[in-house]
Amino acid sequence: MFADNPQGVDELSGGWRRGREGLREYFDMLKGSGIADVQSKISDIHTEDWGDTALVTAVLDQSYSMGGEQTSLHAPTSIVLRRDGDAWRIALVHSVPLPEQEQEQEQREGY
Repeated sequence: MFADNPQGVDELSGGWRRGREGLREYFDMLKGSGIADVQSKISDIHTEDWGDTALVTAVLDQSYSMGGEQTSLHAPTSIVLRRDGDAWRIALVHSVPLPEQEQEQEQREGY
C-alpha cells in the first residue's frame, strides 16, 4: 500500500521514518512491543483529491493495553496518497497524539 518513498511519524521517538524499510521496521517494532486489545475509531474524515494526489484528514481515537496498563490516545491524522496506475499508494502518514490538556481544550472549542 505504500508509495516508493513513503514517510511517517515515529510517535515513540518523536522523529520521522522514511522509506518502505523504515516504516516496516517501525510497524514491526510496534507489533513486538506488547500492545494488545487495540480498538480504533476514526472520525471527522475529510478528503481532497487533486488528480494524482489526495489528502485524507481525520481524527483517530484509539485505546489499547500495553504491559497490562490501559492507554488511550486522540490523534489528528493526515494521510497523503499518490496515484500509481489504477491504485492509490500511501506517501505520508502523519498522526501525532495530542497531550491530554490539548485534547480537553480541543473538545471545549468544538474541534
